[in-house]
Amino acid sequence: MELFMPSERMLKEIGWDENGQRIYFTNVANASESVLRGTVASAKTIITDVYKFQFEIADLGDGFLLRPVVRLIWEALRNASVHGSKRGLPFTYGLFIATNGICHGLQDGDRYFAREDIKQLFENKIPLTEFDMDVSSRRVGVKDYIYKLSDIIEVDTANGTLFCAQYFGNFREWQNHKRPE
Repeated sequence: MELFMPSERMLKEIGWDENGQRIYFTNVANASESVLRGTVASAKTIITDVYKFQFEIADLGDGFLLRPVVRLIWEALRNASVHGSKRGLPFTYGLFIATNGICHGLQDGDRYFAREDIKQLFENKIPLTEFDMDVSSRRVGVKDYIYKLSDIIEVDTANGTLFCAQYFGNFREWQNHKRPE
């Protein structure tokens, strides 16, 4: 069974080739935070192992370099669970790992990303003004995390899928960034 894939443009940007790795996680509607944390932890372990053992270019050890990646995964999963699965349908997160970066794909059961207006907002990183919950309960995850932590965002309206890419460029240089004091 072929599942969703990022565009050729996104795959090229992250350095996708025959060694690229992909995995999909499907969660039930309204998945609990503990289930979502398990998905995030699994994704983090897979990313660490692929870079260390498959690509032999990094030991992500303590996870410092993965903080933006993990935060983006968490926000995407949380939004899909809270907002995208209201009709009781499962949602699927796809993780695409390549030598120059990672792409995250999210297909929710609500087909929110099948809307052309949502495509325009996300791809241009325009703050959302339409909320499906009362304003006091809404979070700032899209603007403050998904938009800010993504180098490119694409929405595939035909398949109702959000894709967010995070580039590492030259991973060896990225790995050696100085840690904040």
